Amino acid sequence: MSTKAYCELSHILFFITTGDSLYQILGVEKTATNEDIKKTYRRLALKYHPDKNPNNPEASEKFKEINHAHSILSDATKRNIYDNYGSLGLYIAEQFGEENVNTYFLVNSGWCKVKISFTIVLLYFNYFTK
Repeated sequence: MSTKAYCELSHILFFITTGDSLYQILGVEKTATNEDIKKTYRRLALKYHPDKNPNNPEASEKFKEINHAHSILSDATKRNIYDNYGSLGLYIAEQFGEENVNTYFLVNSGWCKVKISFTIVLLYFNYFTK
């Protein structure tokens, strides 16, 4: 893997795990209130709206990013998932349902895998040593 590709990958992974990128897109802090997010969204949406920038494809892309960020950060459940688990948490919520996100991360944590492995070993020895 080239140095440039590695840097880009680590940059993406940083945003996936920290959840900062949606806040950065809107230019608000993680502690921003729903009202702050709403005001900032409206201001940016007006600035980058495709109708106001008909010959600027970059503005259109920025508008899509702003809408995506707002759709996540204005929904309390999605925002909580995003704050706790980043983009990966949102992906898991989309695949398995919002109510299963915590369970997914719990089951995939290291201590849970060790506990399951230990339980299997105990069951194995109890079954075959009788």
